[in-house]
Amino acid sequence: MIKLSGSLVVISVIAFLGFAQAQEDTTQQTPAPAPAATDNSAINQGNQVVSQGQSLARRIANMLDEARREGDVIRATCLDDKLTQANVNTRNAEQRLSALQEAVSTQDNERQKHELTVLSVLSSKLGVLDQEAAQCLGQDLFETGETKVVTTIDPNTPQENSSIAPPPSMPVVPAVPPPSSPTN
Repeated sequence: MIKLSGSLVVISVIAFLGFAQAQEDTTQQTPAPAPAATDNSAINQGNQVVSQGQSLARRIANMLDEARREGDVIRATCLDDKLTQANVNTRNAEQRLSALQEAVSTQDNERQKHELTVLSVLSSKLGVLDQEAAQCLGQDLFETGETKVVTTIDPNTPQENSSIAPPPSMPVVPAVPPPSSPTN
C-alpha cells in the first residue's frame, strides 16, 4: 500500500513538472502573428479561388462530355469523380468566401486569417484536381489492336493421325506363385 502511494506521488510530481514545463514552453514560443491582408485583398483572393474552382469544373465537364461521346467508359468514370470533387471544393470555397466577407465586415481579424487559410488550402486542392483530371486515362491506353495468333510447329514432331486413338495396351499382370502346402 505504501509502495503504491509512493508511486502515485512520483507520478503526480512528474505530471506537475511536465505541465509546468509545457506552460513555460508556450510562453517562450508564441508564434508571430501572420501579416493581415487588407480587406479588399482578402476578398479578391477569395474570389480568385472561387473563380479557379468554377473554371476547373467547366473544363472537367467538357472533358467528361468528350469522353462520353467517344464511349470511353474508363476515362468518363475517372473524370466524373474529379468533377464531383471539383464541385464540392468549389461550393466549399463559395461558403468560405461568404464567411470571409462577413469577417471583413465585422473586422474579425482572426476569422479573416482562418478563412484565408482555408481558401488557400482549397486552392491547392483544386490545383491537384486539375492535374489529376488531366491524367485520367481512357480505354485507348488498354487497347492493343487486333489479336493475331501465329502457330509454329517443330519440324521434328512425329507425323501421326491424332484423330484415331491407339489401341489400349494390355496391362501387365504379375505372376503369382501358387500357395504352398504346409508340411507336417
